[in-house]
Amino acid sequence: LNTGVVLLSLGDTLRAQEEFIAELKLRPNSARAVNNLGVVAEGARRDEEALAHYRRALTLSPYLEDARDNLGRLLIRQGDGDFQAGRIEPAQRDYLEAAEVLPDDPRPLHRLALMSAAQGRFSEARDYLEGALTRDPDYQLSRDLLKMIADY
Repeated sequence: LNTGVVLLSLGDTLRAQEEFIAELKLRPNSARAVNNLGVVAEGARRDEEALAHYRRALTLSPYLEDARDNLGRLLIRQGDGDFQAGRIEPAQRDYLEAAEVLPDDPRPLHRLALMSAAQGRFSEARDYLEGALTRDPDYQLSRDLLKMIADY
């Protein structure tokens, strides 16, 4: 597993992937190896595969922070792409899942607030922003947006 991590950090993703697969043959329930396969897949822009690996890693080890962070980050990125393309429902699903996966991170709730405000649902947006600020009282983007929509 360590060899695969070193190879991955050196940019040798093919050999790193081989190491992680070999680790899984020895230890089929290695959440770290599964997570690292997700990193390889994400680096190759195989996002659906990466999501599946991150989710499986969390199933194997629910407290594996790397898998949690990786899944949350990818869900936010995927949600951003969907939102920018006008695909509201998939974006909302991604942000809601990211909010569950990253319980201390204000970003998914802030993005849900942006979506709600863009659709004229200001009360809902305020609720999301308050949730984001509960997670991080210093999250300036949410503070600013809350001020902007206060009168709506």
